[in-house]
Amino acid sequence: MRRTVTLSLQPCIVSCAMQAGHLLSVTAAGADSEMILDLVAVLFYAAAAMLLFFFLVSRVILPLKAGIVKTALAIATFIVLMAAAVRAGYHLGFSAWAVLPALILVGTAADEWYAAKHRKRLKGAPPVETTDTRLSLRRPLTTTDLHVSRYDVRLPDWTGPDFRVVHISDFHVTERLPYDYYRGVVERAAAASPDLVFVTGDFLVTNTSLPALRDVLQGLSGRCGAFATLGNHDYWTGPDAIRDAVQEAGLDLVGNETRRVGIGGHSVLVSGCEDPWAPTSWEPPVAQEGEPLLVLSHTADNIYRISRAGAAAAFAGHYHDGQFKLPLIGALVIPSIYGRRFHHGHFVIGETHLFVSAGIGVAGPAHRVYCRPDLFVIDFRGRQGAG
Repeated sequence: MRRTVTLSLQPCIVSCAMQAGHLLSVTAAGADSEMILDLVAVLFYAAAAMLLFFFLVSRVILPLKAGIVKTALAIATFIVLMAAAVRAGYHLGFSAWAVLPALILVGTAADEWYAAKHRKRLKGAPPVETTDTRLSLRRPLTTTDLHVSRYDVRLPDWTGPDFRVVHISDFHVTERLPYDYYRGVVERAAAASPDLVFVTGDFLVTNTSLPALRDVLQGLSGRCGAFATLGNHDYWTGPDAIRDAVQEAGLDLVGNETRRVGIGGHSVLVSGCEDPWAPTSWEPPVAQEGEPLLVLSHTADNIYRISRAGAAAAFAGHYHDGQFKLPLIGALVIPSIYGRRFHHGHFVIGETHLFVSAGIGVAGPAHRVYCRPDLFVIDFRGRQGAG
């Protein structure tokens, strides 16, 4: 009898053990699911925080004067946003509070869609010729891989001869990049045989490189002149010393001023717009009939005002095309009130051709990632122009 009872209890014990194991596995699976959900929530909040950080850097932090305060502010902003995102994601999860990161993600997507829509609508003709320096995923560092693009632009009201402009921006001369690299840029500009040379600001990062700047700019000239404006870094560093160095090298500084330049018996107006950093604001000049207005502006944020002034062409830099880019995504940070709308290249706003260079040098880290420095050669043709 005792043996019978013992045998009859074995199936019960086995059944209980199986149920307990199943219960433990369900509990573990529930815990794993909860952990996964928490992780997804944290990543969701962190993605929104990162996009908010990029927005604040582009629109608020980068326009500030360079220095330790600016760097500290950028680092502190990143730490605070990411810490808040992790804490909120873990404790709040996908509660009603999740609408806040959702709004940031949707707002960022809408902002980029709006910028992309305008980029497509305003995009000008591509270059007719470029140097054969293709980007390679295996070579992310492109700091000194100079890229030259040549554009062909017709000015319907210009009755003079064809003329060539070489546009350079953002030298940012520093000992962190080879001196020979900068001289090579000037030699490439000279080899293009320009009628006009335009340099749209940011010659230096610190005044310690002033002697090198004077040497770098030697020989930078065009048949009808070389003209320049200052940029934000020039004003932050010390505009008077930089003006002296640039003028000693033979360039004509046209900051918020205008020059009438003769080309083959005709004339063009070359004007400089240094807003918003100059102490005085740019006043659009009055051009004569058939006289194209060419405007140098360190930032393309001024383009709508320049276009309303009737400019035939405008030349800008400042953005560095982001300096750091991701394949298929592009620049993460562009210091512009318009985001990535005019980040780089040729655009047409009304009747105004806008050229935005990626620049020559670097600001901040002495590297470019998947972002080549460049130099533009623009051939302007009028009614009598060939091609």
